[in-house]
Amino acid sequence: MKIVLDTSSILFAYENKIDPFELLKESGYKPIISRGILDELKRIADSKSKKSGYAKIALKEINEKDIEIEESNEYPDLWILKKGIKACTNDKELKNKLKKRGIPVISIAIGGKLR
Repeated sequence: MKIVLDTSSILFAYENKIDPFELLKESGYKPIISRGILDELKRIADSKSKKSGYAKIALKEINEKDIEIEESNEYPDLWILKKGIKACTNDKELKNKLKKRGIPVISIAIGGKLR
């Protein structure tokens, strides 16, 4: 089953020494991201943000693991909402929007658990 990931879940996972792509694959999901999410990660990686190192790791892993990237330059949250399939996010606002639309949503918890 395909699942879309957003930037918040990817960065949270790496910040907590969790590989989000492997975690989802081991749970039976096929993770996908959009070009917009990839661009967001690149911007963070090139910044002086404390999360830049995690974004760099994510970009490397996305490339090495051959993660599916859907061509879309839409704002990532909008793309996720329009996609309408199960999503993995740690963004509370996006989570609420997904739930209101009846779109299944999970998040990554400390310890490498999905909830």
